[in-house]
Amino acid sequence: MRQPPDSRERADAILDEAATQELTPSHADLRPAPPRRGHPPSGGPHAAEAFLGVDRPAGCVAGSSQAASFLGAAPGIDRPMIAAVSGGGDSMALLHRLLLRGERPTVCHVDHGVRPGSGRDAAWLEGHCDALGLPCVVRRVRPVGRSEAALRDVRYAALLEAALEGGHRVVATGHTLDDQAETLMLRIDRGTRLKGLGGIPPTRALGHGVQVVRPLLGERRATLRSWLRGRGVQWLEDPSNRDRAYARNRLRADGLPLDPELLARVADAAREAWTTLAQRAPDARDLPTLSAAPRAMRRVA
Repeated sequence: MRQPPDSRERADAILDEAATQELTPSHADLRPAPPRRGHPPSGGPHAAEAFLGVDRPAGCVAGSSQAASFLGAAPGIDRPMIAAVSGGGDSMALLHRLLLRGERPTVCHVDHGVRPGSGRDAAWLEGHCDALGLPCVVRRVRPVGRSEAALRDVRYAALLEAALEGGHRVVATGHTLDDQAETLMLRIDRGTRLKGLGGIPPTRALGHGVQVVRPLLGERRATLRSWLRGRGVQWLEDPSNRDRAYARNRLRADGLPLDPELLARVADAAREAWTTLAQRAPDARDLPTLSAAPRAMRRVA
């Protein structure tokens, strides 16, 4: 039986496919960015290994290879790319992994304006990007409602707008294996169809020729933060992540009832099954909805 690819293979695969997407290169300076004052420089002999280069158990797949292959082949190839960065640990890990890979993305920060202090977060990130020599675009939006879905919708609309205005074809986001597991558990809890069990896709079309890629989807949140600490990279903690009004926050605080890596594997398998069914069975979309999770598994009520 073929063994699942390790993190480095998945990352190199994420970065191969976009090179075949005929993205138009720009003429941005490809020299390494200067290190931040008081922080160790990026790169060195392990720079190639460092992009998505945290070793994970050989059996952990969690389907980031498709996203990883989309970003392109060789380090140092400049392509029109946006990195969606909130300033939190996951997105800061995404940004610095891209830099180690030789990418020079435009950073886009979406300020939802739903809590005091969000403007300070944007200013902090602008300073960080300035120190790295990266352009930073801040989009201030007004979501209709404060639900997770409402915030997500305006965020992706803002990212698409920024991509189109800047001529970017790729938007990279910092979703992790933990995000995948939480999404799947929330859907199981509420009841879902087979397509919903596929969770967060590694890549998807955002519209107008722009693709979203999620190269960290096979990585654990805690491992990424450890990686950042080891390199002296700071990040922001969003206090709204502790608000138990949101089901996802309650799930994070109380803990998943199932192993996150198992849930991520389920999502991979379900996504593959749904793709096969959609290709071979015209009525696949009419499959019955799966029942909500048994009470013993519920952690979000």
